[in-house]
Amino acid sequence: HNGNIYGYDNSVFKSINIETGEENWRGKKLGGQVMLLAKMDTLLILTEKGEVVLAETSPEAFTEIARIDALSGKTWNHPTIAHGRLIVRNDHEAACYALPIK
Repeated sequence: HNGNIYGYDNSVFKSINIETGEENWRGKKLGGQVMLLAKMDTLLILTEKGEVVLAETSPEAFTEIARIDALSGKTWNHPTIAHGRLIVRNDHEAACYALPIK
């Protein structure tokens, strides 16, 4: 996104500059799945602990915008956004959150 890659190195979240291949920053140990919300310049992260984290897409630093406890227990599934809803699940439960419409 905008010349940078955001993702996991094992369970540590980090950013890499596409042109140079150099690490921009190394963030928190989160583990889980990540979804780019490109129009919002935001990353939606569903951690292995079942937390949903919103973070800025910035090559400068990992900046968390918001965090909620969405599920309990180990969560390895990818989050989904459809029809104004965020849907998350693990092997025991699922949750659906209404997203604000702008």
